[in-house]
Order: sequence, then structure tokens, then C-alpha cells
Amino acid sequence: MSKLVVDASAWLEYLDGSSDGQCVKDLITDAELFTSSICLAEVIARMIRRGLSSDVANESLTNLSTIIPIDAQLAREGGKLYAELRKTKPKIALSDAITLAVARKKAAKILTFDTDFQSIPEANLLKKR
Repeated sequence: MSKLVVDASAWLEYLDGSSDGQCVKDLITDAELFTSSICLAEVIARMIRRGLSSDVANESLTNLSTIIPIDAQLAREGGKLYAELRKTKPKIALSDAITLAVARKKAAKILTFDTDFQSIPEANLLKKR
């Protein structure tokens, strides 16, 4: 069974039910899924901004994946990664560095549409159709 850390961009497509979301659905079937707690917050915020139910997002993500809380160790690793990544990727978000830290901690791949993950070996960068 593969291990995947699902990024906010992939979760949002999944929740939208788009053709890209169907691709995500196909890839997460039969995989062990992880989502950082900051990613959960990002998805909920975007759903609310779109005028959609945050309850659906919360329920979907917590039922389909293990939510990884940001403890001191993960925050430290994410902070180090963030500082290093910003040298070559000035627009990458702290939440992306946390996602990468989770992937490394869980020996998992990141499932994402976010091009900030381009050239990061742990990332499975999906292309929008």
C-alpha cells in the first residue's frame, strides 16, 4: 500500500468533484493517506471563502486520512525546510514546507497540483487538465 500526503490543492479538486478531482480519487484509492492539520485549516478556509460547507471538508478529510498535528518536532523540521526552500522557491508557503516535513516523517509521496513542489523528489506533481 502506498503512502500519500495529500496537499490542499489536491483535496480541493477532490471535494469539487472535477475531472482533476476524479484523478485524485483514483490515486488515493487503496493508499494510506495523511494530511497535516495546517492543510486541513487551508481547505476549510477555502471552502468557506467559496460559500461552501466546511463541515463536508472536515468530515471528508478526517474520514479519509490521518490528520497529522503540528507538534514541536514537526514545526522545527518544517521551519528548517521552509528556510532552505525559500532560497530557490521564494513563493513557497510555510504550509508547503510542513507538508514536505510530514511526507519525510511518514516516508510518503505528496499528492499535489501546486507547482511550488516542482523538483521536490517527494512530490507527485499532478497537471491540471
